[in-house]
Amino acid sequence: MEELSPCLAHFNRRAIEIPGQHALSEAEPLPQRTVYLDRFESLVQRSGLNQRKVVFKGNNSKCYPFSASPATDYARICSEERATQLKVLMNMIFQRHKETLRRGVKFCVPSKLIMYLSKLSQDDLTFQDFQETHDFLLQEKGVDPDIALLLQIRWVRQRLDSGHEGQQRGLSSITPEHVRQLNADYFEAMVGKANQPDLCEDACFVPSSLLSSYFHRIFYNVDDLFLFKKRFTTYHAANSFFSYTFNQAEFQTLTSMSFCKSTGRLSFSEPRLKACHKLPQVFQGQTMEAVEAADLEGDSRCMPFRLTANFVDFIGQIGLQGLFAGVMTSCSLAISHHADKLHCFLALVLKDELLALPPDERANWPPLDTVASLNADYTMFKIKSLSNHAKVLELPRSASDRLAEEELDEEQAHQWTWVGQQRVPAYMLDLQVTKPDMPEEYNKKVFKLMDLALDDGRRRQMLTMWCPWF
Repeated sequence: MEELSPCLAHFNRRAIEIPGQHALSEAEPLPQRTVYLDRFESLVQRSGLNQRKVVFKGNNSKCYPFSASPATDYARICSEERATQLKVLMNMIFQRHKETLRRGVKFCVPSKLIMYLSKLSQDDLTFQDFQETHDFLLQEKGVDPDIALLLQIRWVRQRLDSGHEGQQRGLSSITPEHVRQLNADYFEAMVGKANQPDLCEDACFVPSSLLSSYFHRIFYNVDDLFLFKKRFTTYHAANSFFSYTFNQAEFQTLTSMSFCKSTGRLSFSEPRLKACHKLPQVFQGQTMEAVEAADLEGDSRCMPFRLTANFVDFIGQIGLQGLFAGVMTSCSLAISHHADKLHCFLALVLKDELLALPPDERANWPPLDTVASLNADYTMFKIKSLSNHAKVLELPRSASDRLAEEELDEEQAHQWTWVGQQRVPAYMLDLQVTKPDMPEEYNKKVFKLMDLALDDGRRRQMLTMWCPWF
């Protein structure tokens, strides 16, 4: 710290608060409980290419680690802040619904402080990103973690060098079909379903049990492992709900996802709400179901969320069909119960995302309020579709079962029934009764989305940086 910033090394002011104390809470700040910055720790650690880890020392003698990074893309950082605000609002809604409250459903949202030239994100030394875990486990097996990417780069170079005279040489000569086939080939090789001449025989570099074996090694107690797996599944289901709702699957890379090695909390740190933008022409003459079907079943065949082989192996089929599906349904029930509050805030957030676009890109667009409102309606439709159970139990009855009072006959026993000591007309009990919102009755759509996420045909089309084999 003395070499990087002598001013911060000799910091002695006592009127600056620790960032992020009140950002994630709806309670009114209490001055007597505010923690102020006392000094900075002398050691500054490097994290990644452009991040530094600094430790704030509060006047309560506690340490608060933060990651400092330059704000090279200010618009993107503002978009991340809007996504953080959206998650905070949804956490408040989850706390007010009984099904999400008793399951402990919430998003892990780190505190952030955004400035014009830099960004501070509250760090936790117990968190570890999945990319680091992926690289460590492959190196432990004697495999280069970047082997798929390096082989793809070599394939591109060989293709450019082997071009004939007069043939176009450049990246433009590589068609999207070539890219899809290349991704599919190396996905099959990385999971051991196909052999490539570039790879060794029986190339199963990433078995589905790799992540599970790692977690079993860091826990010595079976009870701790069970609690970790339960919390892991709950947080991943909540992040998957967010990913499906706001089209974030392609951004669920291993670098953007981290987990706490002690509690099982999962954090998804780089959401981008601009993926929710659809022009009004998409909705013209189309139902919401048709628009969503075009996304999931059309040419794009997009992934709803991340459910790769290693995640599924650790969660298990029981956890996947039980807790995972239940958390997604309970999230939908909670948001649907407070749909008006979220819809208003969502329309404002999406409008801000549109305003952040370059003016020439949205020059010929309709009014931004209209675009934001349509996309907010589409997002709310996706949320409600995960829990659109029928509210009544349909009981079979015909018109002949409905008898008028004058047609009741005391002698006809089949027209009457006993309720305790009272005899009442039988047709009065053949009514439609309200069915409670029980998340145990999972919606079929949740399982459909899970089947899409488990489809290897969709996984193999994801980019190499997404690491669909892990």
